[in-house]
Amino acid sequence: MEVKRSGGRTNNQLRAVTSELGLLNKPDGSAKYTAGKSAVVVAVYGPIEVKHRDEILDRATIKVHWSPSSGTGGPEEREKEMIVANVVQNAIIATLHPRTLIEIVVQMLAAAINATCLALVDAGIPLKYRPAHPTLDFALELLSWIASVTCAIAQNGVFVLDPDLAEESAARAVLLFAFNNQNDGVVASHSVGVLRKSEGEGEEFYLTCLAAARQSAFTLFSYYAEANKALYQHLL
Repeated sequence: MEVKRSGGRTNNQLRAVTSELGLLNKPDGSAKYTAGKSAVVVAVYGPIEVKHRDEILDRATIKVHWSPSSGTGGPEEREKEMIVANVVQNAIIATLHPRTLIEIVVQMLAAAINATCLALVDAGIPLKYRPAHPTLDFALELLSWIASVTCAIAQNGVFVLDPDLAEESAARAVLLFAFNNQNDGVVASHSVGVLRKSEGEGEEFYLTCLAAARQSAFTLFSYYAEANKALYQHLL
């Protein structure tokens, strides 16, 4: 069932994406990621010296600071920090920088995961990868990109991908998935609200949402590669 969405998008259509890398001077890496009217700036610091109490002997310590647009953060922000930190832990080769700290400052969740992936590249934090064929396009395809897609369940049970603020606020459930392009695996998932099994929103419905989100993630993986070609020219 198709629903009428703002901007004329279909249920499974993502908003237009743009990004800018290296826009901040002080961080080691930064990225601005914009999807429609939603924008987030992520800053990455590190690898840097870590406090002794936070030190991990065999890998880097990952710390995420969620900065709300106003006021101070609470339990919701702490939960978001954990989600992003878990995704980053799956995305980078943390063992290359033992006993150091990688610090990340973010704001919005789905956009934040995508912007964090770009900012990590800008900071030169090694992402997981397989041996690459010596061509730029193929090498970028093999980088372990992480892409996140949100699925909002409307009151009538219809789901839409990449909801804007109005759609997400009106939804009775919101599912977030983060994917790794190496094996199409889910590296993180998060849900808010309740799926109604009595109305056909059981495991099959969940898997349908997951499959639609995974398909849209491929679009983001292609965008990542195009956005980062210039950064990898010196490797060839």
